[in-house]
Amino acid sequence: MTIQDFFCENRKLLIGVTAAAYLTYEGIQCIRAYLERKRNSEFVPVGIVKSLHIYPIKSCKGHSLFSFLCSPTGPVSGELIDRKFIVIDGKTGKFYTARQKPRLILLESRIVENVLSIKAPDGRTIDIGLDEVKKRKDIRPAFLFEQLRQDGYDCGEDVAKFLSEYIEESNTRLLMWDKDLYTERNCVTNDNWWNNPVTSTNFRPVILVDKCRAYDEDKWAEVRIGDVELQCFKPCDRCVLTTVDPETGVKDPNNQPLKKLREYRLAPEGKMRKEYKDSPMFGVCAGTNKPGYIHVGQTVYARYKTSEF
Repeated sequence: MTIQDFFCENRKLLIGVTAAAYLTYEGIQCIRAYLERKRNSEFVPVGIVKSLHIYPIKSCKGHSLFSFLCSPTGPVSGELIDRKFIVIDGKTGKFYTARQKPRLILLESRIVENVLSIKAPDGRTIDIGLDEVKKRKDIRPAFLFEQLRQDGYDCGEDVAKFLSEYIEESNTRLLMWDKDLYTERNCVTNDNWWNNPVTSTNFRPVILVDKCRAYDEDKWAEVRIGDVELQCFKPCDRCVLTTVDPETGVKDPNNQPLKKLREYRLAPEGKMRKEYKDSPMFGVCAGTNKPGYIHVGQTVYARYKTSEF
């Protein structure tokens, strides 16, 4: 019997041999690709922590800190928790930010012995006892980007009146986040690079990294700072809030730095451009894989992706 006759009578064997050869080839290619990724997946130093920031009330003035805890839900320092409070329209639940209400960025806040104090630029202050807020159990929904719902404890009538007068919007409410409530929430700058007095504070970073290459964060897959491990899950798309001067609460009349960023930092054509449209990319959004404390001056290590986006 010839080999041709043998395989003609054993078609299943022929198919099996062909498939095995193909799978062997594909297996070798997969192993080769894995080893290549492994070779490029080592963590390397990319910069140092220049500054750390916590913003207790979303869109309001932040605190500059030497260190904080990277928790699974964001930065924590003592009683300060990043974006724990949010200002909303009491009728619709839609959140207000300094994009619509630039003066919010001038409101100062502090928390001492579970009392939130808010101070306006004219010196007016108001104190909110957070224990009482939780006891009242007045839970209301806030609707964030893409109408994602996040429930919060309403902080009461006094602060509602204070904020309504300050931003000149009736029925303004302040909500406080708590981990047990319902939820659907799943860069180095140069002051003159767009010829406007813009600093990193315009971008409201939580962790500002220094001594790294420009836009290096586009290629970061994971970040390590001390014992803390962060997962970079998407580029940070920017909005009109970047045009609000953090010192005066006034929007830039020329729409800078957003206008300049749109010239060269829009998402690449395709799925990302359809999603982010004319919102430019600047910085990176990251979640906490391994919690821990970090401080200013620590070395930042990153593991790189194979491509930017």
